[in-house]
Amino acid sequence: SYLERATGLAVNVYSVSADWNGITARDVVVFGAPPFASEPLARIARLHVRLGGRAGFPFWRPSAVTADGVDVQYLSTGAIDNLRAHRPASVWSSGAAPIARPTFSIRDGRLTALIQPTAGGPRIALRTKSFSADDLAKQGSRITVGGLVVDVSDLLTLAVPETILVWPSSGGETSLHAAGASVSVAGGGLLLTGLRLDGTWSPAGAHLIAAESSSPFDGRSVRIGLHVDPGAIRADLAITDLPLAPLHPLVRRFGIDPSAALGNITATLTLEPGTQRLPFEVALDIQGLTMQHPGLDRSPWRNMRLPAHLLGEVDLAQLKATVAAGQIEILGIPLVFRGWSDLTAQSRGSWQVATPDGAPVACAGLPAQQPTQVREALRGLTLGGHMGLSASFIYDAAAWDNLALDVQVQPRCDVLSEPASLAAIAARLLRGAAPTEAEDVALPLGRYHRDFTPLTAMPPHLLAAFVTAEDGGFYRHHGFDMEMIRRALAHDIQVMSFARGASTLTQQLAKNLFLSPDRTLARKLEETVFAWRLDQVLTKPRALELYLNLIELGPGIRGVKQAARAYFGKAPGQLRPIESAHLAALTPNPQGFARRFRDGRVDDSWLLRLYDLLGMMKRNGRISATDVAAARVERLKLRKI
Repeated sequence: SYLERATGLAVNVYSVSADWNGITARDVVVFGAPPFASEPLARIARLHVRLGGRAGFPFWRPSAVTADGVDVQYLSTGAIDNLRAHRPASVWSSGAAPIARPTFSIRDGRLTALIQPTAGGPRIALRTKSFSADDLAKQGSRITVGGLVVDVSDLLTLAVPETILVWPSSGGETSLHAAGASVSVAGGGLLLTGLRLDGTWSPAGAHLIAAESSSPFDGRSVRIGLHVDPGAIRADLAITDLPLAPLHPLVRRFGIDPSAALGNITATLTLEPGTQRLPFEVALDIQGLTMQHPGLDRSPWRNMRLPAHLLGEVDLAQLKATVAAGQIEILGIPLVFRGWSDLTAQSRGSWQVATPDGAPVACAGLPAQQPTQVREALRGLTLGGHMGLSASFIYDAAAWDNLALDVQVQPRCDVLSEPASLAAIAARLLRGAAPTEAEDVALPLGRYHRDFTPLTAMPPHLLAAFVTAEDGGFYRHHGFDMEMIRRALAHDIQVMSFARGASTLTQQLAKNLFLSPDRTLARKLEETVFAWRLDQVLTKPRALELYLNLIELGPGIRGVKQAARAYFGKAPGQLRPIESAHLAALTPNPQGFARRFRDGRVDDSWLLRLYDLLGMMKRNGRISATDVAAARVERLKLRKI
């Protein structure tokens, strides 16, 4: 009964004995506060209560309490924990006069804790090998904690060999001191070592500093501070030359390998009580990153650098992050950005990105800033002038189809010399000139190739079918179609993969002339440069002519001449509109569709696809209603492939 009155919690005692020195209780179990009332908060192997023996303590009054073999399990979820309880003042007072409290000491203690501050948030698991405390009621009493380990959601682990708390009896200041602390990453090893922890807290505030001294050999230094004042809660850190290899388990699923990377980070976060706004400023410079991801490139991008600076705030009430001013450098292009995003499952946001105002990027240095593989593909390309870039991005994760995307490039770079691969066949691209013996004549680029078909020998509906199916804005854009890119980006973000492309005919021509079929970011960068140049040097008719002579339309089938012969036994000029529609409809997956028709049979679903394409051609004014009507009554006869 006395223990329950003292703690405000339910207590079970297995046995009690008494002698001249006091009362001893064994196997004491203290249960938690609701809703943890059925879970033990503490188990005490031996609890000894000394009676009297001190001035102001009659024989029947406890003067000292000693707990041996204490196991404490602390549970906390949100604002609820198993330690909260009402402790009646009557235990420590008699009428208006307070009663002197007994001393309280702990020996051979162990602590485990499981804390989840918010629902669905990180889980913090804490355990100690041992802890002990001398008289907790005495001014300057000490608590010694050995082997403290704190795990955060199985991601990061803080280990402290020994921690000493100097505990005041009432009011005053509590201090913490520890040395040799370390932070490790699950599966990645030690991130920080040799940290010294020094902290104080009192009713006026709390301060905790974790620091690692600079090494004269590697220059690394670490300082992390947490400050709690009546007016604000502030965290700051400054880290120099930190090896990031231990972070590999956390970032490898994104294709990031930090094995050789060093990080320089400074950050400040401030929370003003009552505002629920968390202003922040973060600056980082990471060097030596390796990027390796199948969506990026077939081989790794090495020695990448990522400098960035962000100034903004997080609204904890609305779960919204805002960047008022941000700076980042990507592939040698410095960018400034600002915007906001909801931090919810169905996020919304609006962002603007641009090269700095009044400071367009010097083009001359851009090729050298690209990854090695891209530099090799663009060997021989030299640029002059300056480039300016601006883009805006507005999204709603609940309706990706409504994604708003706008990109402007002005001014643009000047080309001083061509990449070797483009220069080698420039004359044939522009004029269809006769190849020399040293040139590769495998591609049908001009009339000297047996499978080349000039545009004038192709029926208008054949041109219309490919333009309608693959690039409706071909005659209007300058190599890139922002609406196609917007739709593809919205779809790819929604399904989290490179599922839909947005290549114009010019980009596909660049790929077919110079590049592998890989769907990677590296190949896309190369394709962008080549498509930009092709749009500058080729007329629209010549670009379309080359595209139709190079496009893959089945296994070993390149260009409309080979395709017309393989599927219909005809020359391109003899094709009917529905046959032209069939060839154009093959382009998304020529190998797969060719297998579908290898026996020469056509199913109804494919015919409906062709009728839809013909209808689009009519709506765009590229064929007549008579042609569409005729196609619907004609049979589509295919040869076996």
